[in-house]
Amino acid sequence: NFGLSVHDLDDFRVTDMYTSGHTGVTHVYLQQMHNELDVFHARINVNLLSDGHVLSAGSSFLPNLSAATSSLLPVSPTVSAVQALSSLMHQIGWPSDSADQAIDSRQAYQARASQSRRLTVLSASHLSLEPIPAQLFYVPQPDGQVELAWQLEVQTPDGQHWYDAGVSATTGEILYLSDRGHHASYHVYPFPLSDPDDGSRAVVTDAHDPTASPLGWHDTNLSPGVGEFTDTRGNNAVVQEDTDGNDTGGFRPDGGAGLNFDFPIDLSADPSTYQGASVTNAFYWTNLLHDLHFQYGFDEVAGNFQTTNFSGNGLGGDAVVVDVQDSAELNNARFFSTPDGTAPRMEFFNWLAPPVVDIHIPAGLAGTYAASPAVFGPTLDGTEVSGQIVISSPVDGCSPLTNAAAINGNIALIERGTCFFVDKVNQAQDAGAIGVVVTNNVSDGTVTMGGEDSGIVLASVMLSLEDGNLIRDAIAGGDTVQVDLVGSGLRDSALDNSIIIHEYGHGVSNRLTGGPSSATSLVSEQSGGMGEGWSDWWALMLTQTANDTQMGTKSVGAFVSGHVAGGAGIRRFPYSFDLAVNPLTYDDIDDAQADVPCSSSGCAEVHDSGEIWASVLWDLNWLLINGDGANIIGQGFDADLYRGNGGNNLALQLVMDGLKLQPSNPTFLDGRDAILQADVALTGGVNHLAIWTAFARRGMGFSAADGGNANSTSITEAFDMPTDILRDAQWNGDQAAGNVGDGLTW
Repeated sequence: NFGLSVHDLDDFRVTDMYTSGHTGVTHVYLQQMHNELDVFHARINVNLLSDGHVLSAGSSFLPNLSAATSSLLPVSPTVSAVQALSSLMHQIGWPSDSADQAIDSRQAYQARASQSRRLTVLSASHLSLEPIPAQLFYVPQPDGQVELAWQLEVQTPDGQHWYDAGVSATTGEILYLSDRGHHASYHVYPFPLSDPDDGSRAVVTDAHDPTASPLGWHDTNLSPGVGEFTDTRGNNAVVQEDTDGNDTGGFRPDGGAGLNFDFPIDLSADPSTYQGASVTNAFYWTNLLHDLHFQYGFDEVAGNFQTTNFSGNGLGGDAVVVDVQDSAELNNARFFSTPDGTAPRMEFFNWLAPPVVDIHIPAGLAGTYAASPAVFGPTLDGTEVSGQIVISSPVDGCSPLTNAAAINGNIALIERGTCFFVDKVNQAQDAGAIGVVVTNNVSDGTVTMGGEDSGIVLASVMLSLEDGNLIRDAIAGGDTVQVDLVGSGLRDSALDNSIIIHEYGHGVSNRLTGGPSSATSLVSEQSGGMGEGWSDWWALMLTQTANDTQMGTKSVGAFVSGHVAGGAGIRRFPYSFDLAVNPLTYDDIDDAQADVPCSSSGCAEVHDSGEIWASVLWDLNWLLINGDGANIIGQGFDADLYRGNGGNNLALQLVMDGLKLQPSNPTFLDGRDAILQADVALTGGVNHLAIWTAFARRGMGFSAADGGNANSTSITEAFDMPTDILRDAQWNGDQAAGNVGDGLTW
């Protein structure tokens, strides 16, 4: 399978072998050798299950380095180690004319696995903090041959660099040069900030994870130093602006040789004035997400997004292409999922900043009031609608307005209610209104009004319940209320980290469900909603901090929607374990059973149903962190998402593992069962009580029914638990309380 002959395995050494404790998988790493010298980056890795079966293997061994060709390969250098270092100094411009720059050398030998590899140690204090090891090895060349070379490691005296160089042992030319320090810096809204309203920009240095991105974020080649970029391109992502919306790429900021990506930003200005900062933020977060998801199993063999797969597993050539400030749309972002080996595209559009309602009359109400836009009808992008506000009759605008004569030529004030937003605006439009203000009917701020209707020509906005009541009370008291509906410019969604996380999550869930070769395993009614739910959940999880609380609120898209942090953001409800704040349960996917307002296309609309799925996973996260105070033992919160061991880390692992286990186009209950199965594989089922508790409280309990297939929304919710889970929980609780004597009698 790897194109090797039996003779290609005549000469190798085992460099490492260890077993991962949580999976029992043993990882073995082999280094190809020839003439007792290593071949650069020529390795085989084999992964073995605990029963000895091979789980996976990858190879970068070079073929045909057999005895038949050994006479063609030099064994002894014609350029010494000292000469190689001097050549390196000359070619990269290091000082070489000082009298105290003598280079001392001594021979040394290093033996591993009974193989002797020639090593010379050079002493040059003006060049390196430590003695410089110079070791002979073979470096692969583009024509498939290899060249004898010296490998030199130089730690500069200023502590800023650790160079790894390959210098030909026959010509003295540099074959490769890289800096192990990877001193790339990015001025961004860093992890774990949700958006610019959540904290200030900061300079983050060397943000890559050495396991997930061993050559940093700007290199796509297995040979360090070859193929490096100094702009926002690399092995995991290619990020650029696309203000012409043609998907052909555009401006990419350049960090220079020092990879210093520090560009100014003024959020009060038009996004076009800070493209460098925006592209940098998207590049940083896209790469960070690559590295974070890698830790939980979205790696090369699972089909992650990389130009070059260093392990040899999976297909390369599919770094994510990211377009920032894309002009093709407004108020949106999207991810085009592809099978492994084909590059996906992620696009971020500008959002119209939240509109405002300016009240001029009466004087007692004069001022500017925050509002939310509608995704339908004309946008208030700097234009305004001016007029008198008139209360509709009926107040919820769900049937033809009986006071059409009063509404005609004025701005209709309509209360949020049971019908769709587009229905309300259509009733006002039919009555001759010039604009619409919808007031919320609950005390949760405002929401972006969803729906689709190309026939709507009126601009409409939403005010909070409290602000709406001020207007209603003024009109009831005999006042005339004169207002302007005003747009407030654009917001760049590539600065809203929750949006970036959400969109990248679509790529993860699509490749892990049904296998990396599939990109169409989440297209049914229920599974499509689950796709939106996982993405929202990751946005919550990857911006979670120790200051977040179980009964508190958290949102997605707060920045682009202009909502306060912890508000509803771009969803109907903020996310919270508190059912009084977020009441969503399984039957809210069904138009006939839903207890909450849904979009105009129905309660199974993917974002609406996705809120249900994200809510149950968010509940599970909190149960694994805090427990339930009785039978579920919480594992606390760990801010280290790379190698932490908190309840949040466990939640991330179980959900990621569940994605791999569930069937293509799963139902909500299939997804539940896959997480239960993941816990069996990972812990032996230790967390079943927490998992069942989370799903049962949102109507996905033991007796729930999913309608028989993933395209059904005729579901039956249930809040019960399996009897064996309840029995075990009672036993554990009684035992902990000292209420159990003889276990058999109990």
